[in-house]
Amino acid sequence: MPLTIAQPALDAPAALWARYHEQLAALYYRQAAYEEQMHVIEARVIEHDTQLGELHSRVESLEAGQRLLPEILERLGPQPLTPEHQATVKALAGRLHAVGGYAFATIYGDLTAAFHVGKYGDIPDARWPEVTSWFQRRIDASDRHRGTSGRP
Repeated sequence: MPLTIAQPALDAPAALWARYHEQLAALYYRQAAYEEQMHVIEARVIEHDTQLGELHSRVESLEAGQRLLPEILERLGPQPLTPEHQATVKALAGRLHAVGGYAFATIYGDLTAAFHVGKYGDIPDARWPEVTSWFQRRIDASDRHRGTSGRP
């Protein structure tokens, strides 16, 4: 509801006119304060719109990267055995050689054939548990065979 200030009659006392002008001045001061608040709010809205636009752009970039991720991972292929796992393969091959008397070439040849790779370092690291199981079965079998054959 709009605020109205009644204008006094032309022959009204000066004090009544002074009060009227004070009320008008207060009304204009309030209007000026509202306008200033509106400028501040508009500036914040513009700033927030800019920030939202930047965030939207960043999210779109992230989404584009996520869409490319499967293709990138496919191109990279499976990760080969880590250097630590390769060192462990060598140690396990040494253990199998010592326990079973197998030649290193035979051990590595059987290992690469079992995992269908050209060299043991190309075995996917995700198959590491299978690699350790492969060695463990052969070491255990050699231990059993050695125990029954009477060899020290």
